[in-house]
Amino acid sequence: MNTRISYIISLFAVAILGLSHAIPEKAIERAAASPAASSPASSSASSSPSSSGGSGGAPGANGGKASFYTEWKSNPGSCGSIPSDPMLCAIHPSLMPASCGKCIMIDYNGKKQKVKVTDTCPGCTPDKIDLSDEAFAKLDSKDKGILSIKWDFVPC
Repeated sequence: MNTRISYIISLFAVAILGLSHAIPEKAIERAAASPAASSPASSSASSSPSSSGGSGGAPGANGGKASFYTEWKSNPGSCGSIPSDPMLCAIHPSLMPASCGKCIMIDYNGKKQKVKVTDTCPGCTPDKIDLSDEAFAKLDSKDKGILSIKWDFVPC
């Protein structure tokens, strides 16, 4: 019961605080021009994160998307605190709040970056992850807006 109440409180906080995760205009233009933009994302993987990490059935383990946001610098997010480490992310509401504080490894064309879950991304599909602008920049230029990635939960 406590988990359900925490989840409801987290969703309520997201709605009240109006946490939006900005996507650069260039990314929106590219997504609109992409043929994949009109097809819905699907995932056959389990939506519960692995507690042991690695190949835990994360929706992005076989492929997903990454965008970025900057609101984390002044907003405690749905996990309740403003992080000091900029290597962080927000994920789909169905994976929250159970994923708060867990780590995710992002793989983008062989470049890997570990991030910690600190927030909920209400606009994300289950296979999409919203990275801090700093984490995104470690993988590629923020001008790209959206990256095709693989991601999975890993031990912190």
